Amino acid sequence: MNDLATVRELFGYTAWADASVWSAVLREPTALADARIRDYLSHTHTVQGLFLNVWRGSPLEAAPKDVSALTSILLMARSAHQQLASFLCGLDETSLNEGVSLPWAGRFTELTGKEPALITMGDTLLQVVNHSTYHRGQVNSRLRELGGTPPMTDFIAWVGLGKPGAVWPELEPEKAPN
Repeated sequence: MNDLATVRELFGYTAWADASVWSAVLREPTALADARIRDYLSHTHTVQGLFLNVWRGSPLEAAPKDVSALTSILLMARSAHQQLASFLCGLDETSLNEGVSLPWAGRFTELTGKEPALITMGDTLLQVVNHSTYHRGQVNSRLRELGGTPPMTDFIAWVGLGKPGAVWPELEPEKAPN
């Protein structure tokens, strides 16, 4: 991936789709208390933050110990997307082809028995978009299992809607699970 305009567009789409899923989850009472949905959401936004720290050369922060508080996860999601957008503004085309050292690359070697080939900034940016899409699908599937209505988060739907920005929901205190 070496086209910065496309990367920025994909992250705009990802923010919109993530916010749409959050809105759907918060409308469904059974989803508010569902541990699997909380775990998927927490994992998605934790990974977004981890990659951001890798790109910035910042220390990796541990995943939150308590993912029972949807409010905390929603705040983490908003913050991650705000920081991602800011980070992307500072990138230039040449940085997309620079190598990125992933602290968890040893896991790849353990699983495959091979050292990873060069992984670029562009590759890791695309990974974050794809990873987020995968877990949004899990949340949407679980939401449907619980009787809710998952939102349409297809890229082409976002394009058809005129590529709107993310509209992040508020978590009403009376809806927050204990």
